[in-house]
Amino acid sequence: MAIDRFIVFTALALHERPDWAEKIQAGMDKDVESFVLEVRRFYPFFPVIGGKVVEEFDWKPHSFMVGPWLILDLYGTNHHAASWEDPNSFRPERFLTWKGDPYTYLAQGAGKFEDNHRCPGEWLTIAILKEAARLLCGRIQYEIPL
Repeated sequence: MAIDRFIVFTALALHERPDWAEKIQAGMDKDVESFVLEVRRFYPFFPVIGGKVVEEFDWKPHSFMVGPWLILDLYGTNHHAASWEDPNSFRPERFLTWKGDPYTYLAQGAGKFEDNHRCPGEWLTIAILKEAARLLCGRIQYEIPL
């Protein structure tokens, strides 16, 4: 389900940033992946995610006890000016030098896939979106209804 939404957002992003279509057609995998990562940052699959506290912890001035529900603001985190330069602009080039902080980039949840919560299909999603971006950049024809 997430992949089809991300493919639509990829088409929208290519419509709004046609300069990136040329880079994607050139075939440099790093450019394609940067574009896909920015699609997932700029257009998260859902705006927030909820979960129960399963282990007590402190975060900044707050203490969290086991049991209550919390809401994590994925959209807000992915558009937070303290973490992202010019966060409300679609700029795939930001990922060309990105170091991979799993707590500022929250496409589907925080953390490292190997250690805690992230979508188990995340790497497959990225691979499919990279191929979809390539297809949308020349191998198929489509229109964006305005």
